[in-house]
Amino acid sequence: MVFTLDATSLALLVVLAAIGHWLVARSEIARPLWERAHGKLDRLLRCVACTAVWLGLGLGVAGLRPVRWVVFDHWRWLQASADVATSVLLAAFGAPIAQAVFLWARDMTAIPDPEPPRDKDGRAISASRIGPR
Repeated sequence: MVFTLDATSLALLVVLAAIGHWLVARSEIARPLWERAHGKLDRLLRCVACTAVWLGLGLGVAGLRPVRWVVFDHWRWLQASADVATSVLLAAFGAPIAQAVFLWARDMTAIPDPEPPRDKDGRAISASRIGPR
């Protein structure tokens, strides 16, 4: 066998990269960070796969490596480099898919906005028309 795959670590890597991108680049709590970004940093924060590359690199260096290349057992540095590089690639390809699923689930479970009140002719009543005249 050339490599071993740990499915639990793979799922954890992809989910952490997708959630990490959401928290850094799109969440309301981080709005002051991503509203001030301009140029290349703005493009980096808008791209899920680009952000996932850096998050995958950090997670891979930290030890979250779902693929272990058995071929390089004799050269530890080459094995570690190949494992981290594979983590980066898996995060870059998996995070956009995971985030699309998360966003779809969020939209499907969202409470819809109520319809505005209507007058007897069926026209929507604006806020300025509500109340005493």
